[in-house]
Amino acid sequence: IQIGDLTSTGFAQLTAGGDVTVTGTLDTGTSATVTAANLVDIATAVADTTLTITATSGSLALQSGTAANALSLTSGTGMELGTITSNTSTVTLTAGGDITGANGFTNNAAQRPDLQAATGITVTAGGAVELDQAITSAGNLAVTAGSLTSDGAIDINNAQATAGSIQLAATATGTPADAEHDGTVRVGTANAGTTLTLSNVLFGGTIGDVVVGTSAIAGTDAFFDAADNARIESATAAGTIAVRAGDAISGSALNTPAALTAGEDLALKSGTDIDLGSASAGDDLIIESSTSIAVGALSAAGTGPDSRSVSFANASQIAIVGSEPNSGASIVVRSSGGSVDATGQLNATGSVTIDAADNATVSGGVQAGINYTVLAVNDITLGGNGPVTQNANGAVAITSSSGQVSDASGALTLRANADGLGAEALSITAPDGIQITQATLFGGNGGKQSDVLLT
Repeated sequence: IQIGDLTSTGFAQLTAGGDVTVTGTLDTGTSATVTAANLVDIATAVADTTLTITATSGSLALQSGTAANALSLTSGTGMELGTITSNTSTVTLTAGGDITGANGFTNNAAQRPDLQAATGITVTAGGAVELDQAITSAGNLAVTAGSLTSDGAIDINNAQATAGSIQLAATATGTPADAEHDGTVRVGTANAGTTLTLSNVLFGGTIGDVVVGTSAIAGTDAFFDAADNARIESATAAGTIAVRAGDAISGSALNTPAALTAGEDLALKSGTDIDLGSASAGDDLIIESSTSIAVGALSAAGTGPDSRSVSFANASQIAIVGSEPNSGASIVVRSSGGSVDATGQLNATGSVTIDAADNATVSGGVQAGINYTVLAVNDITLGGNGPVTQNANGAVAITSSSGQVSDASGALTLRANADGLGAEALSITAPDGIQITQATLFGGNGGKQSDVLLT
């Protein structure tokens, strides 16, 4: 079937054993259904109720599609789309191959598809999905790209589901054929009214980064789960933020810092380095890496415990579980195979723990509501170039198992039992020596309530 324009005050139904081509406008007063055994190519389609287009074994091209109610597009291979809109209902896209604009993969936002729907958007592709915008005002946004037998990726400049959830999940394995099918999940900005999930391991993927170019916002929890690198410029969640990466965690460019703010727990776990510029949690802030960690200002401001914490036990999906190992809202920065460098202020209503398999440097201030602990296999350096105060209302324990403990060039005040209410000690242990010539050590606040032990 090949036509120019078709206008109907009722419904329109086009069915072909081969192709369907509409070079002009398909405009119906009620519904429109187009079914082709092979490909479909339509310039403009408008339906006052539902719009359904199926290209059973071929590709589907639609420059502009609008439906008052549900809009559904299905293709056996790829889709090339322009602006796709459902005014009062859902948009559903199902493609056997890639979903792109008319010019294929491009960084030009104006040439990418725009999807808008009132009550939800669902996109499923056997290959990659590249969109400029995907916006739903009152439903969920779900994009699934690729499979264990067909590599995919997701690239969306603006993803919005301000009253619902967003789940972007890509799957790719082995060595991808090209950069467009490398398993990466990228958003420029994302705003979810409830849960936000960006993952390329959820359905068995083994390669690809998770990237937030500008910002991500979640009304409840946010999960970022990357087979390779998690590159997040900025993320904010009213609930928990959890980030897992097989390789590094950083800002949107590797070796630049990320900025994260969570109303509840904030947990990071990586296979290689972590570079975190600032992070704030309404409860525990847990950072774990197999190599080096660099952090700026960290804050854990909640009261805890609240029977809620992050679990990375499942290799394909991060979970919230009903147990919490830390008292109060604590900061834990732990490297199992490298150094820890903490340059910013560390504030926790609970404890602050720095644990390094190599060297540990804490050059910023510390205010711990309970205990302050620094553990390192090798050297520990406390303080910075200017005056620095590191306090704990409980105990302070600085321990190197095989190196030395030293201070920097600026004045350092190190205090245990800072609230003066107990008798918790300040202890420094280092087999290779203690060199803290710029430091003043206190056991208590205004009095001599606690022991100071140097070994």
